[in-house]
Amino acid sequence: MLEQYPDIMTPEQVAEVLQLSLDETNELLLSNEIPSKKIGKFWRVPKASLIDFLNPQNNQSATPASPIEKEKTHLTSPLQQDNQPIVKPTVEKDIKI
Repeated sequence: MLEQYPDIMTPEQVAEVLQLSLDETNELLLSNEIPSKKIGKFWRVPKASLIDFLNPQNNQSATPASPIEKEKTHLTSPLQQDNQPIVKPTVEKDIKI
C-alpha cells in the first residue's frame, strides 16, 4: 500500500496518501492524531505512524493518550501535597422560606 513512500514522510506525502488538503493534514499532525516530529522548521512523519492511524483497530489498547491528556494526569494544584486530594470546604447557609 505505501511501499513507494519512504520510511520518513513529509506532510505533502501524507496528504497525498490520505487524499486530504495540506491544511487538513497539518491539523492532524498538530493535534498529534498522526504522531510526527518537527525538525527545525520541517515536519516529518514516520510511515509507521501513518499506518497506525489508518489501522486503529490494531493499536486501540496500546494507543497512548494525547500529550494534552498526559499533561492533565500530571497536573497538581499548588495546594496539593503528597498526592493527597484537595478537600474543598463546603459552605452551608441557612435557607429561610
